[in-house]
Amino acid sequence: MADASVADMRRGSGHLAELPPNAVSDDMGVRHSDESYREIVRSSAVVAGASIVTIAAGMVRVKAFALLLGPAGVGVFGIYSAFIDVAASACGLGIASSGVRQIADADGAGDLRRVARTASLVRRLSLALGILAVVGFIIGAGPLARFSFGDAAQESAVALLGVAVLFRILGAGEGSLLQGQRQIGALAKATIAAALVGTVASIALVLTLGIRGVVPALLVIAAAGAGANFAYSRKLTPHLRSSVAMGARGDVVDLVTLGFAFMVSGILALGAAYLVRIIVLRHGGIEAAGLYQAAWTLGGLYVGILLQAMGTDFYPRLTAIHRDGAAASALINEQMRISMLLGGPGIAATITFAPLAMTLFYSSEFVAAAEALRWICAGMAMRIVSWPMGFILLARGMRRTFMLVDVVAFSVQVALAQLLVPMIGLVGAGMAFFGMYLVHAPFVYAIARRACGVTLSVLNLILAGGYLVIVLVLLLAFTWLHPLVAMAMGSVAAAVSGVLATRDLLRLFPSAARWPARLRSRARLRRVRRMD
Repeated sequence: MADASVADMRRGSGHLAELPPNAVSDDMGVRHSDESYREIVRSSAVVAGASIVTIAAGMVRVKAFALLLGPAGVGVFGIYSAFIDVAASACGLGIASSGVRQIADADGAGDLRRVARTASLVRRLSLALGILAVVGFIIGAGPLARFSFGDAAQESAVALLGVAVLFRILGAGEGSLLQGQRQIGALAKATIAAALVGTVASIALVLTLGIRGVVPALLVIAAAGAGANFAYSRKLTPHLRSSVAMGARGDVVDLVTLGFAFMVSGILALGAAYLVRIIVLRHGGIEAAGLYQAAWTLGGLYVGILLQAMGTDFYPRLTAIHRDGAAASALINEQMRISMLLGGPGIAATITFAPLAMTLFYSSEFVAAAEALRWICAGMAMRIVSWPMGFILLARGMRRTFMLVDVVAFSVQVALAQLLVPMIGLVGAGMAFFGMYLVHAPFVYAIARRACGVTLSVLNLILAGGYLVIVLVLLLAFTWLHPLVAMAMGSVAAAVSGVLATRDLLRLFPSAARWPARLRSRARLRRVRRMD
């Protein structure tokens, strides 16, 4: 059974000793299977679809709350949601993320006993940390309420948020069991179910109770996520019900230490984002802070969905084969190529039509954030390049190196924002984000190459260089040329890159060339059957 698990994992990764006839060799001499690329796109499409449903449900929920509660109610909902996000990130200690790595590593090695032991530990640690969070919220409800609202009137409501944090931590733990074993379809179904149930139930509570229903709504949303993940993890992974066995102490240490690295990374990201917003607020006022928030949200929307979709399956796949340096390097190159082909044209289009995007998603009052949006999109382009390489550090369990990379990157972002925002205003915050990834990408590649033997293919280097040139040319065009001329250049760049990306994607799937013939054959068969 263990041998079968290993074989299945390798088949899913497309790195078998005997590749199918449609395998092709890249410029590094590594053979890539049509099935491997198809696996990346298939899993990405599943998770992206779930993400889109979740975003749509969230938009419906916010719209309903706005109509039912007004700005004040939406503001209270936002503050409470922020409490839950930060507390779940800090109190969870990154156990869910480290659990994905440990389970994927054990499953890739065919060690089902360690998979079961790790799953049991993740569940027990998540429960213990969630209970501590509840206790912490009860004890600190008064100070938190006074800090956020200026008085203790919301103390009981804040105390109840600890229960939502408990559900969030438990839900993340159950989700890690699905992701670690690459149960991507089940994870996507659980995400969609949680989004739909949480949205309907929360709107019903607010409709019935008014602003008093905000806290119960948040509890229901968190409970829906935990319940859906629990139902699918129990249904599809029954062998994970094993109790903790001998050797668990070492597993606990590994989970907590790697989880601590994830937690530090999350806190650094939240802290850097907070500091940049404070810098913008101090030098541009509340309106500039609002414009930056709008640009940041829109700039990360498309790429965020893309990276989340790919990371959900890519991380456990890479962890399962990280001991094989050649296979890991090949998988990173495959993932990077797909990421650039899918993300590059969309980023070029967003840079080109940034004012229109701000108007459509917000209003004409937010057009002033278009230039900042362009620089944020440039940073997202670099993020697509560096993102797959960074996962090898996690797959190898290189905790200190992972934290060092994040410390350097976020320090660069805050330092550049502090330098540029006072000089050129809101645009400086976008430039700081771009500058961070200009440092991050080569830094991560140097570490991944030296410590893990990762080598990027010439094709990927050319593709990354080409997209970087397009992005820089468009940024300079919108700075120095007439807007109509720059928009014409951007339209051509987006269209040409889109056509070329589509052509390359089709070339990665040689079997796609047989689809028309298959469709014609099936059509002829149906006509014959009708005649009979």
